[in-house]
Amino acid sequence: MLLATVSASAITLTWDFNDPTEGIQAYLIYEIKNETNYVKVATVPATNNTVVIPTLPGFHKFTCTASNQWGESPFSNTVEYRGPSSVAAYKISR
Repeated sequence: MLLATVSASAITLTWDFNDPTEGIQAYLIYEIKNETNYVKVATVPATNNTVVIPTLPGFHKFTCTASNQWGESPFSNTVEYRGPSSVAAYKISR
């Protein structure tokens, strides 16, 4: 399950680790722009279940998948975030 924690400076996304027998290689974080446009914003190593995204202006939706040698899992649940009306720039870190 994907969860979001919001502070004044960032949104922190966390999720449950998949079962170790699934051979997960990475978790992929997507921003949902609309029904058909999912933009990958981060690739996180399988040993990590957190990504921090600095404050973004406006309304945003995020989801994640897990990937292994057979491909990518279905999308997780969606989390939503409404940032301040304006922010100069942002950079995603992990």
